[in-house]
Amino acid sequence: MRTIARVLTVLAAVGLGACAPGPTIRSDYDRTADFSAFRSFGFADKLGTDLASYSTLLTQRLKRAVSQEMTQRGFAETQTEPDLLVNFYRRLQDKIRLSAVPPMWGPYPYDYFGYGGMYRPWLGYGGYTDVQSYTEGTLSIDLIDRKGRQMVWQGVAISQALPDDDPATQEAVDRIVHEIFTGFPFRAGGSPVTPSGAGSAS
Repeated sequence: MRTIARVLTVLAAVGLGACAPGPTIRSDYDRTADFSAFRSFGFADKLGTDLASYSTLLTQRLKRAVSQEMTQRGFAETQTEPDLLVNFYRRLQDKIRLSAVPPMWGPYPYDYFGYGGMYRPWLGYGGYTDVQSYTEGTLSIDLIDRKGRQMVWQGVAISQALPDDDPATQEAVDRIVHEIFTGFPFRAGGSPVTPSGAGSAS
């Protein structure tokens, strides 16, 4: 349960962007795949966000969000031989960031007071190295050609979470999934998503 809470925390940071830098969104697809053949979708039997034998809250929220994006593009949801299988993966990685902070000012001459010589800054005003630990989260959504058994599209979001971030709500998950799907350029049957089309970037 602790791992699930950390994942939701990362999604809150990625989706809401209130307490951490905005997410990095990446996507790519197989240029040789025939997207005109894809008209339905379903979810993989064993999803990467389910480490146990039950469906986690994260998985449930992701499935709702992805279903919304796919149906807006004209894809029909079915678990009976769908054209595309959807899978999710997430990774959490603890990292350390080092940044050098320069002095606020250098040595200051005593000319104003007429003392001559050089004035050294008070302790705490000099340069130092700032050490920040954080958790980087990566969420990926994969679309797999069920018949061909190969991935045809992948969207990824990468961001960091701060310790006091709240767990992600369904709204936050919807938001980040929508951002990821702005990189999915097809509607059902292979027609391109236009700027005015459902599920396209605003």
